[in-house]
Amino acid sequence: MLKKLLWVLLVIGTYVTATEPPLPKLMVLTEDLPPLQITENNILVDGIAFHAVRHLLDSSELNYSMDVMPWARAYKIAQEQPNVLLFSLVRTPHRENAFHWLTRIADMDMYLVSAKTAHVGLTTLEEARKVLIGVKRNDVVYEYLSANGFVDNQNLLIMRDTQDTYDALINHRVQLAPANPELINAYCKLTGCNLESFRFNVLMPDMHQDFYLAASMGTDPRILKRIRQTIVATGELAAK
Repeated sequence: MLKKLLWVLLVIGTYVTATEPPLPKLMVLTEDLPPLQITENNILVDGIAFHAVRHLLDSSELNYSMDVMPWARAYKIAQEQPNVLLFSLVRTPHRENAFHWLTRIADMDMYLVSAKTAHVGLTTLEEARKVLIGVKRNDVVYEYLSANGFVDNQNLLIMRDTQDTYDALINHRVQLAPANPELINAYCKLTGCNLESFRFNVLMPDMHQDFYLAASMGTDPRILKRIRQTIVATGELAAK
């Protein structure tokens, strides 16, 4: 009787294991954003966030592909498709229920910055309404400025990516852009400019940014569980 019972339990366990579908392949999306993510020929090669996320996913033994694209496109895909991871995504109350927030990667303050050669003299967000600001669509600063009455093609110029934004700043196509010393230093390493060529005009106190690895809604719960278990087990990238 006991042998028969054990045989039945073995069969049931084998059936449950055999019928559980495999984990889907993850689409991991990001943008070129030194020093967090650094690319060459549209391929990720370096960066604080890149190394941290890759190590986390490899440690979780997940099947994934990692692709670089303009932020607006990556953000749109992550909003529309399941089993998508996105980094480095700033966590805000507006976005809170739109993603599964897995772990914090980095944090930065954010300023409105000008090129010193542009002779932009302002110290408040209100004064910034009088000039043109380069921003990326669906970037958190774009969302913040839009919510505060800034308007596309009036005092906001939509840019493809961060490097294009800072190029436009240097070339005086825009008078301001969101940045901080870390981002500008990374840009200058690529272009040969100098941090001293920029003026940090307005510190945006509401724009202290916590950058996260996040998952799209509808992502397989088994994937979310495995990533979170890896974070707890390794103590790396613990969300705060």
